[in-house]
Amino acid sequence: MRSKTQTIRILLLLLFVIPNVELIAQKSVEKTTIATIGIPAGILTKAQYNSFFPYRNGVKDVNGSWVLDTKDDFYTYESFLQAVSNLANIKTESKRRCGTNAMVLTRIDKTTGSRLEVRHDPDFDTDFNKNKEIKIETVDYANFLNVGSPEMIKRELAAFFANISHETTGGWPTAPGGQHAWGLHFVYEGGIVAGMPGYEQADAQYPPVSGKRYSGRGPIQISWNYNYGQASEIIYGNKNILLNNPEKVGLDAVLAFETAIWFWMAPQYPKPSCHDIMTGGWLPNDYDLSKKRYPGLGMTVNIVNGGLECGNGGTEKAQVLDRIGFYKRFAGIYAIGLDMSGSNDESKCGCKDMIDYRADNLSLESCNNPVIPPVISEIAPVNGTSFLQNSFAPITFSATITDDYTVSSVFFTINGIKYTAVKNSNKYSYVWTPSSYGTISLLITATDNQNGNSSVTNSYSLSKENNLNCATIVPWNATQIYSVANTLVVYGNKIYKNAWYTNGTPGVDTAWVLIQSCVAEPLYCGYKSWLNSKVYYANDVVYYGNNLYKAKWYITNEIPSTSAAWQFESSCPQTVLNNQKEIVNYNFYPSPVVNIAYLDIYLEEIQPLQITVFDLFGKKVLTANQINSNIGKNSIALDLSKLAPDVYVYELLLKNKKIIGKFLKTHY
Repeated sequence: MRSKTQTIRILLLLLFVIPNVELIAQKSVEKTTIATIGIPAGILTKAQYNSFFPYRNGVKDVNGSWVLDTKDDFYTYESFLQAVSNLANIKTESKRRCGTNAMVLTRIDKTTGSRLEVRHDPDFDTDFNKNKEIKIETVDYANFLNVGSPEMIKRELAAFFANISHETTGGWPTAPGGQHAWGLHFVYEGGIVAGMPGYEQADAQYPPVSGKRYSGRGPIQISWNYNYGQASEIIYGNKNILLNNPEKVGLDAVLAFETAIWFWMAPQYPKPSCHDIMTGGWLPNDYDLSKKRYPGLGMTVNIVNGGLECGNGGTEKAQVLDRIGFYKRFAGIYAIGLDMSGSNDESKCGCKDMIDYRADNLSLESCNNPVIPPVISEIAPVNGTSFLQNSFAPITFSATITDDYTVSSVFFTINGIKYTAVKNSNKYSYVWTPSSYGTISLLITATDNQNGNSSVTNSYSLSKENNLNCATIVPWNATQIYSVANTLVVYGNKIYKNAWYTNGTPGVDTAWVLIQSCVAEPLYCGYKSWLNSKVYYANDVVYYGNNLYKAKWYITNEIPSTSAAWQFESSCPQTVLNNQKEIVNYNFYPSPVVNIAYLDIYLEEIQPLQITVFDLFGKKVLTANQINSNIGKNSIALDLSKLAPDVYVYELLLKNKKIIGKFLKTHY
């Protein structure tokens, strides 16, 4: 039997059996109970068996004549029948994830009805596979040489005997009886001597045992630890018996035949079983036909050792011709045709044009797997975040997106415009710069390679810091934990936003950033005074020490007149205000103005007021009616909705004294 890696067997076609350490101790274990179930009557008599294998293991040269010594006859007829009978009591049920080799295998004893899970692959339950369709397949070992017409059964037996004969042959071109009369001649792999590799391979499921050798033994020349382990699961219900004692196969002929029958009957996806090939249980699909795979002896060769013997084109390899030679001999004794149809067409007996299974893509299997769409999580910023910007700055949106297969595309649609996300492992992001204030809508859509789709919609708000309305912002709550960054609160007549998770007090906890005061702040040349605790962004303008300064970048706690982070804009002398005793304080706000502007002015005596608005060319664009004032605070609303967006100058006339300032009118 050939391994996963298709290692070449070196069979010495010797005239005499050369013993090795194990061969010296070799004896067929006698069975007192001859098989009562298995091969149908008339299919294989002892006389036929002896004619098939006249020079099997135990034959000796006695004065030039080859005689079978019954004391040393290892591969006896009775041993074969007993092996067939033993395994006929076993059935297996495999649950395999579609498109994979991951399976759970249960051994069923048909006499007792007991079920034993003998194999459970770790990747059967992984996240990658757990949603895939489960393919269930039952193998009843009683079907070996028991399916179909007598001719079909004989053809299966001829193919089975042809393969194990080649694996154990002792024949040569001029051998007595002919080269193909020497099947089942060897028990052990030819050429294996002490010190040679023992066919061990690291395997978590079927680990090799130190000091044990898993070289070829028995009719199918079972080799490698993972094959000994799998055969042991079926034969004994325990993988460790043959992993711990592989030598048992060479000492017990019934067990040796059982390993060959196991290999013949067990499918190993994507390979079908040899039994199904020879009994019509396997039919090639379009993919198989493209690989020139057809039912017949050649296909069983592809299963047993296709990696070394098949798909080479030209002429058949010597190994394949040897298998065909045995097959023709056995079919001739049975008087049956070589082809599955019953004809003597040899075209399906070889495999020179048949592609082996090493390069097969397991995922090509047709599966009814549920389509699991991509999972979108860890979206940042969190839904509902409020952004405050005095000038438009980039915002990074990101999400983690995973899938049971492959994520093929991710798009971030922001305010109706679709952008392709940038991938970094399973993180996807897009850096977006706003161009207007208001609501920001984010739609994340992800598609996988199975056309599974998922989407998430978030909403954000973008405001200009100086335009916030204290009346619409929720007051700070001492019992609340603020876990979402950029949450706005009002506390102590001031607006704050948190930079990170906090349950601290605004103005005390550094997580809270001062945005603006709820009390009207006076404007100087149209701008507010610098505040030490406030955060400023690039291009923010403040009044400080009779001058205007512009921030170069994000900054806080740095004095405009001394810090390199501030850039001098212009002077802004306030002598007029300071010399007017009757004016306690005033504030013209907001700036920028969208539609309505307000003037709050504090007077020590009643006097008439008049407000006039000019454009930058000195043209009068608005005059408010003369207003009767009161002592204390006076509040005046100006409707500027009809003015075009631009910079304007307002003039406040009080007892023939003027106060002049600037403001910006915008459409948002």
